[in-house]
Formats: sequence, structure tokens, C-alpha cells
Amino acid sequence: MPIKKKIFKAIVIDDESVRNKTYIEVLENKFEVEILNEIFDISRDKIMKCDLLVIDICLSKNVESLTAFKIMDDYNLTLPTVIVSSEWINEKGEPNDFILQVPKYKNIIKVISWNDFNKEDANSKISEEIFYEFCKIKNFAMSKNKDIYRILHISDLQFGGNA
Repeated sequence: MPIKKKIFKAIVIDDESVRNKTYIEVLENKFEVEILNEIFDISRDKIMKCDLLVIDICLSKNVESLTAFKIMDDYNLTLPTVIVSSEWINEKGEPNDFILQVPKYKNIIKVISWNDFNKEDANSKISEEIFYEFCKIKNFAMSKNKDIYRILHISDLQFGGNA
């Protein structure tokens, strides 16, 4: 079977390299995947060359203030973003402060608990959900036929959209 070129590119930022295999499994069917595990590798240019950002909420165990939201704010990121965390609920069973910040970011298309990955058929379901939300925010209509995807990009030239 010939290797198909991926149309879209996803960048994953997570300081835990043990998660890389799972990220690749979830994203590789729909996206070309680049993973950054080192904080010093992060740059706005590198991120903005991609179509989708998947980012761990807490990017350093040593620097508490280094969060996905700080990166999004510092680099003024607007591309579709998936936030991943294993700590959405605190010890008291209440929503963590991180989850309360999500509504102020209109580009966050999905919030995922790390605990949801790697369960029976969960990764393929998560993959489809991410791709669906990605297409929805990009205004793409998708139709699947024998592993061939047809993309219809609907835009309005009157409002500066592309043909």
C-alpha cells in the first residue's frame, strides 16, 4: 500500500516523552506529527507552521507557572488546540484551576484527560473526535469513501475567505 502524504500537520508539546507513542497512535492517521519534549525547542514559528496544537497543560514539573496557557498567551497562538492533562480534578474532587481557564480560549477545540487514552478502542475514538473538531473549526466538510477523504472548504469571498 503506498504511503499517503498527510494534508495537515500537528505539533505536540509534552514534557513526558513516554507519552509520544500514544500521541503518534492517536494522530498519525490524520496528521503528520511532530513532537517536542524539550521546553527549549518551543518557538512560535515552529508551532505556527502546523495546523493543530496538542499540548500538555503542565509543561514542567520544576516550573509551576509554565503551562499551556502561558505558551498560548506568550506566543499569541490562535491555531486549533487540544489540551491534555491528567489533573483536571483536584484532591477535593473539584475542578482544577486549569479547567476554569479553558472558556477564555476560543481556539481550544478539545480537552482530554490523559486517563482516557489507551483504553479499549479509546485512541481511535479520540482521534476521530479531534479530527472532527479540527474540521469543524476550520470550516471543512468531510466525506469518507474507501480511505479517501474529500475536503470541501466553504468560505465567503465577500468576507475575505479563500476560494
